[in-house]
Amino acid sequence: MTVGPMVLIWLLSLALTTGGMTVTTDDTETEVPAAVIEQLEAIVIAAHKNELAVLTCTHHETGEPVYTLCAVHENEEDKTYNVAPIAALDGADPYEFVVPPKPFTHDKTKEIH
Repeated sequence: MTVGPMVLIWLLSLALTTGGMTVTTDDTETEVPAAVIEQLEAIVIAAHKNELAVLTCTHHETGEPVYTLCAVHENEEDKTYNVAPIAALDGADPYEFVVPPKPFTHDKTKEIH
């Protein structure tokens, strides 16, 4: 399933305006941690500005390469690039280690907090 940018922006605005976000499926209710919402915000902002890139960074403890989703912004004064890592990408298929929630619909009558 591909999630379009408008869905991400909707989720982000919902989370930011309510101070958090609870996702409810048929049998599970999960509070999305603030740090995850902050990462989503950084991803949406960088993507909107066309400043999103996957770069090879270095793990600070092991020295191993880590593919990382980064916000990359060009400094106009000295033509250098500022890089802010947002999320590590391990290249694994998430379906091998996570079970996605069952399909659900958004019930506007339920309170989201």
